[in-house]
Amino acid sequence: MAHSERRPHSTDLACSVRTTIGWFSAQLALAVAGAGITLFGPWPGLGMGLLALVSSLLTLGLGQLPASLAEAANRSGKNQQTRNAAPTLDAEASTKSKAKTVSDSLAIIGLITFVGLIFTVAILPALMALLLLAQLAINLVSADTSRLFYGLMNGFAFLLIGAAESTSGGYLLIMVGYAFCVVMTLSMLWCIQAMTTSQVTRLASSANDQQPHFLLAAEADTPTPGATSRRFNKRFFQPAAATGAALLLVAIAGAIYLFMPRLPAANLGGQLASADSLYDNASWQTQAKRSGQPSPTDPQNLQDDQQSDGPIPLWEGLDPSAPQFDYRGFRDEMNLNDNPYGNQSTTAADLNQVIALMKAPHGSYLKVRTFDHFDGLRWSSSTTAFHKHNTNQQGKVILPGEQENRGNFQQQITIKQGMTAQLPAAGDPVALWLPATVIATDPFGQPLLPAPLKPGTQYTVLSQQQWLDQRPASHAPKPRDNDLQLPYSLDKRIPALARSVTANADTPYAQAQALEQHLRSDYRYSFESALTSQGITPLPSFLFERREGHCEYFASAMVVLLRTLDIPARLVTGFSANQQNPLTGYFEIRGIDGHAWAEAWIDQRWVTFEPTAFYQLPSTTSSSLSADQINDYVDSLSQRQHALPGDSAFSFDQILTTLWNALYLLLILPLSYLLRGIFWLWPLWLVLALVLAIVAAVAYPSRQRWWRTLVGRWVTLRLQRYRAKDPATALTFYQRQLQQLSAACGIQRPPGQPLEVWSQALQDYLLARANQGTAADTSEPEPTAALQQLVALLNTCWYGDPETSTAIQLPETLQPGLIELANRLTARA
Repeated sequence: MAHSERRPHSTDLACSVRTTIGWFSAQLALAVAGAGITLFGPWPGLGMGLLALVSSLLTLGLGQLPASLAEAANRSGKNQQTRNAAPTLDAEASTKSKAKTVSDSLAIIGLITFVGLIFTVAILPALMALLLLAQLAINLVSADTSRLFYGLMNGFAFLLIGAAESTSGGYLLIMVGYAFCVVMTLSMLWCIQAMTTSQVTRLASSANDQQPHFLLAAEADTPTPGATSRRFNKRFFQPAAATGAALLLVAIAGAIYLFMPRLPAANLGGQLASADSLYDNASWQTQAKRSGQPSPTDPQNLQDDQQSDGPIPLWEGLDPSAPQFDYRGFRDEMNLNDNPYGNQSTTAADLNQVIALMKAPHGSYLKVRTFDHFDGLRWSSSTTAFHKHNTNQQGKVILPGEQENRGNFQQQITIKQGMTAQLPAAGDPVALWLPATVIATDPFGQPLLPAPLKPGTQYTVLSQQQWLDQRPASHAPKPRDNDLQLPYSLDKRIPALARSVTANADTPYAQAQALEQHLRSDYRYSFESALTSQGITPLPSFLFERREGHCEYFASAMVVLLRTLDIPARLVTGFSANQQNPLTGYFEIRGIDGHAWAEAWIDQRWVTFEPTAFYQLPSTTSSSLSADQINDYVDSLSQRQHALPGDSAFSFDQILTTLWNALYLLLILPLSYLLRGIFWLWPLWLVLALVLAIVAAVAYPSRQRWWRTLVGRWVTLRLQRYRAKDPATALTFYQRQLQQLSAACGIQRPPGQPLEVWSQALQDYLLARANQGTAADTSEPEPTAALQQLVALLNTCWYGDPETSTAIQLPETLQPGLIELANRLTARA
């Protein structure tokens, strides 16, 4: 039979090349689309991904790779090569020259684009353009599959760019799709390598005029001569196996992510400060130059600050059609009987939207406004003085009386919905990096911009955080007379309630704790009242009748109760930024996180108290396992969903939450405790490792004997349990098992070695052991007959005509004989 019938057809290889190009281009397009979506938005990112897909398919399809592999597939003999040598070389040289010219042009365009974008846009878009054009240039001159590995590295670089900038957990889907495409690409690359390597071996054997059985015996898995191209491709590439490998890779990565303890974030890098346009105000800059740097609490400067301009109100500074968060607690005055969220059209869905993101080492309360005057219904500030500060060329400003080295908590905040000009920031800001030429600080030290915050604004705040008994504390400014002010018509039951609750407390801190615990345990949080109870729930009604309300009532009640005990207190509004998305690392700030809490002057500091049971004080520590962090995140989302009023029907989010809770309780939680136990018992594992090292050192000199015994028992067990389905599959299984055992005995079968040579080596090995004297019979080992049968049947299966190959019958004595052969090879001498 001609050798050409036993080598892969050129169409088989061409099909594999096209498939590889498709998977390779898909992984590159996914990575580019992910980075583009992260940096520029969904539609521009999808457009970039589509452009990368089409351009990669074109450059690889028109480049040198398909021609080079097709040439290898079609090369079958010296005469054919000689006849076609001259025209083939001329065409190949012309193709390479054109591809090289286009490739060089793309590389030059990439460098020019990189330089242009890095000075006009940003470094990441410039880097993306350079990487993509460089990859297209490489595609055109890739003469073999090895250069595609560089392309995989480029795709991984795009994936890292997107991951570094992503603020959405949906990026995980892009990572999963990318991993799947990479596994399929690597599988196809292996397929092409195996096909071309197999062809080279066959051509070499044909050129040396080897006999057919020597040629085909060199490859144990060669299909029958009449096999179709489908069977040949199936031998090298199995889609089900590749898909399983991809899913296994994703599962392993997921397990590592869920259960491997995570180190705390290093928080390296600079300070972000960007916006679509610079926040600027010439009048403010003039006032900042005139006022200089004295303390804003200096009485001489307070009079000047009273006359200075304030920020532009939210409703005047932003486009009404743009998304904006209008929380009444961020305005100059907050009425308890008004809807806290600006307008009557605010819905629960609106309040569940992400309005800002914070990147920080841990969660925090972000202050926005501080109120010290209460008339029974309305909270306001007793002074509206604003002290102005110019920023430097980088937008940096160090607040008066502060030093940058005092800062210990940096927050990078990204605004998603427009809001008032007051900057959400953790207590006691020291330095700020802002896209602004000038800022102001209010009498309580909180920074603000000349105009409302626009979506897309990014800024960085460095704060000096203090803690008292795991509570945030602030040192500035000191209390004023208004911090003890009470309404003229205060209900007499309120001071009596304060005295009753704090009867057993002997210090201001203990009194504040008692009031906080009383409000958290004896009153019910009802977010719905924030949208439905306007005008019907004054403070006495909340404390003594309804006993439920939203956070503004809890905070107001605690401040008033503290003041009746002569403890200076004030009401603070801002955000509870404690919900961290473990997939992105960002703390998500939603509308429902707009919050009010109380601060009391204790031990020369303003100490934070949280009287609303729905909210928790920020913590500086969290679980190191991603599984626990995800569970906390899901619980937090579920808690907020249940707190918001709306349709109680089962939603898709609730279904996902239920599925996650079931998975967490049944699988993740037990495994996490198991892994924790493993880490806690590290001394035991250390001792066990030392014992294993000693055993390995003792067993190493006799490794050949015990390894042969171990492999022999495994092979024997597999042979005993094997049930033959068809002769061809059974013969291949027997041959592989015996080759594995013979390798453990020191008899390797290198590629290209005929089966007869390997069989004879095994017989000589058994004869030598018999001559040395074994527990078995010293006569001619009978199992060698089963080995000879196996070799003969394999040659018939591989080299016989299709009718003979399909008519093979396995002798009943073959499998028992091979089992006995395995026992003889394993027996001790």
